[in-house]
Amino acid sequence: MANGVGRPVEPAVFRFGLVRRFMRYFYPNLTFEDELQNLTARPTAAAQQTVHELAPVVSLLANADDTILLSAVPREADVPKSLRHARFVNRSSLASDSVIAGARHSSASGSPRHVDGGQTLVPWGWTPAARSVAALIGMPDDFIPAEAAVQQVNGRRFAARHDPVFTDHHCEFPFGQNSFGQLCRTVSEYETAGQRLCSVGIDRWVVKPQISHAGRNRLLVTGTHRNAQQSGWLTKHLKHPDGVYVEPWVTVREECGMQFEIGAAAHGGQIRLVGVTQLMNDPMGRYLGSVIRNDTVLEERWSAVIQHGFSVCRAVQQAGYFGPLGIDAFRYDCGCGRTVVRPCNDINARLTMGRVALSLRKELLPGEIGLWCHVVLPPPAQSPTECPDAGILQGTQATVQNFRKMFAPCTHDSEPEHKLPFELTCSDVRLVHTSPEQIDHQPVRLRTVLLAGPLLPRLLEVSKFLRSPSQQTTENTGTASKMTRPAES
Repeated sequence: MANGVGRPVEPAVFRFGLVRRFMRYFYPNLTFEDELQNLTARPTAAAQQTVHELAPVVSLLANADDTILLSAVPREADVPKSLRHARFVNRSSLASDSVIAGARHSSASGSPRHVDGGQTLVPWGWTPAARSVAALIGMPDDFIPAEAAVQQVNGRRFAARHDPVFTDHHCEFPFGQNSFGQLCRTVSEYETAGQRLCSVGIDRWVVKPQISHAGRNRLLVTGTHRNAQQSGWLTKHLKHPDGVYVEPWVTVREECGMQFEIGAAAHGGQIRLVGVTQLMNDPMGRYLGSVIRNDTVLEERWSAVIQHGFSVCRAVQQAGYFGPLGIDAFRYDCGCGRTVVRPCNDINARLTMGRVALSLRKELLPGEIGLWCHVVLPPPAQSPTECPDAGILQGTQATVQNFRKMFAPCTHDSEPEHKLPFELTCSDVRLVHTSPEQIDHQPVRLRTVLLAGPLLPRLLEVSKFLRSPSQQTTENTGTASKMTRPAES
């Protein structure tokens, strides 16, 4: 069933004289990086809650009747219209799912189900757990990238080979123009890198392990002196044979996320640019949202970076990986006062939130820009009038008085006549909900919404208002004020 503005109809496949649907199972293992590192520590309750709250948004990538495998399934009444086309199934009941049971029966009888019209697993990223689920539904190994390839292309050692600096003027870079950062495998190499940074006037840098994401599990250092905590972190991560990656800590002006789809070399090997988003991160590099457009403005602005992205994709393909790939890039201020480009800040051989955001381009009306953002709702005890930007929506239908109504849980059973629409229209900004209201009878605090309108500055104002005061930060948008990243130990 079509849903939203121009949502594509799910493909059908003609096989053996029958038309049947192309069935996909989405497996949002959002702790992908932790699984790659074989971390055995149980996630904190807060981390688990975040995963539960974000996992359902993966259905934005799904077609009608695709299945989303969740560890916590929301009630149908709590699911917004934008997510209702997909089927939510608890992972614990996966083995008893009737469709999977049919796949095992067909496989046992010698009738192949995967090729063109069979069942496919679409994980956030390929981990051993995801491979087990793929085996359960009968997905052939030929359609799954090798485990070694996934590890390799998600590592800093691989990314370091594709991490130059783009500039059209002379400037002294600490590690040369061909390498934004430096791989270090020993304490001595790390100290040498720190001395090199200081010699060119850079006294702050970030140290990243081989696997990390979203501003987590990294070391921010000011000066060559290390405290005991920093030394312990460094010693721990230098045990990895590929060491750590040292980068200068810079003032970022603007970021973009490129989303590619890489075909398997054995099946033609096509590399396709799915789209480009303008990234919004907080000062610590954590994801806040993505700007999406239906024109070519972002592709033209980042054209040289996109070409570099294609070269990275070819190297990724040669390493044996295929599937979704995200590459982040940014413009930053160098020491000489000019703005230069880092075309390959991160390589994520998996799905990304930017990829999810791009799926919402079909929801945009002609002339609209979209901003898909993550919003942490304030605690219930906090009054909306306490928000420091409470007046930012003056002049629209969405005032401070109805701020809570935008995200208030709907009392579907007790007061169905008071059910709020899932799309709230302001005078110049449309708001489309893309997260459930509740999961396991608990209100979802980390919500996602699509803001759509003709003016990007207006969307940024509204997104800032929607975030709780504790999350108010300066966005990396190219239009915001100068952002300086603080240090942490």
